[in-house]
Amino acid sequence: MEKQVNRKPPHVVVSCGAVNGAAWVDDRVIGDEVVEVHSIKFDRSYKDKNDGQWKHTEVFYTEDLPKLAMVATEWYRRLRLRSYGDKHHDNDVSSNTDDLS
Repeated sequence: MEKQVNRKPPHVVVSCGAVNGAAWVDDRVIGDEVVEVHSIKFDRSYKDKNDGQWKHTEVFYTEDLPKLAMVATEWYRRLRLRSYGDKHHDNDVSSNTDDLS
């Protein structure tokens, strides 16, 4: 897996318990038009038993799967509604993190 260096912080993070979905927005030129392209990364936060520091993993336990599904569904809902031009919906997030739990 390639590590990304000097990556900007995510645009928005949606969380449900320890499960997070972070979104980045990039502008791409398609034809003559500049469009926003979103990428979503899912992870799970946990506190390391040895050093007490919060860390992240891309490995999920069985009991995390409903939370992962909720976060993924929320991102799909926000991006789908946005792509259909629903500007009045609350997909224009003012905070950087939204907690679904």
